[in-house]
Amino acid sequence: MIAYEKLLLEHRPDLVVVVGDVNSTVAVTLAAVKLGVKAAHLEAGLRSFDRSMPEEINRIVTDSISDILWTPSPDGDENLLRGGIAPEKIERVGNIMIDSLEMMRPGIMAENAVAKYGLKNGAYGVVTLHRPSNVDRPEALQKLCNALQRIAAAPQHRAADHGHRGHQPALHGRRYHPAGGSCHPEQIRAEAVGFVGWQNRRARGGGGKTLCSKTFPFFYGATGKG
Repeated sequence: MIAYEKLLLEHRPDLVVVVGDVNSTVAVTLAAVKLGVKAAHLEAGLRSFDRSMPEEINRIVTDSISDILWTPSPDGDENLLRGGIAPEKIERVGNIMIDSLEMMRPGIMAENAVAKYGLKNGAYGVVTLHRPSNVDRPEALQKLCNALQRIAAAPQHRAADHGHRGHQPALHGRRYHPAGGSCHPEQIRAEAVGFVGWQNRRARGGGGKTLCSKTFPFFYGATGKG
């Protein structure tokens, strides 16, 4: 934050754009606003309504002090208005995750991850896990792994477990190998998205909304990022 203040003082930008809900998002916003530089928050208005999530605190603080709030969806607008944000500060610009997906689509299709791992379209499930409450506590992760093992052991199911980069499961050094499934903790993003594009069962263990939970008898953690 101190280093960024120095950059702001040196360059004096007209506007600082911050994205998402990580610690650097709120730090940069604070630095800018304190120095009288306007801040625009991209992906504003997202809420899980769970303040035990660090990202939720970052969202609330960033939205409360930003000058321009670019939201991805109507619920983002509604969350901001309920929080007392002036309507003129809010502009819905759409979901940049969808934009990113479309930009990556040719590469995703070229990866052909389903064929690469010997899977059949629509005949497997995909699980992503990275929420700290799920992967940093051995007892919580063990419960999830046990549930995945039961699902993967069913004759009609096969699961591919995609570990989020930067997070290692906390099973005391053990690695999770589901019966009838496979674990790919270092899978590249294009492969992971390629899996999701073709399967008919998926669940997320992160801060995002579950894309689909058709036949999974469980779901993970808090939601709130679309």
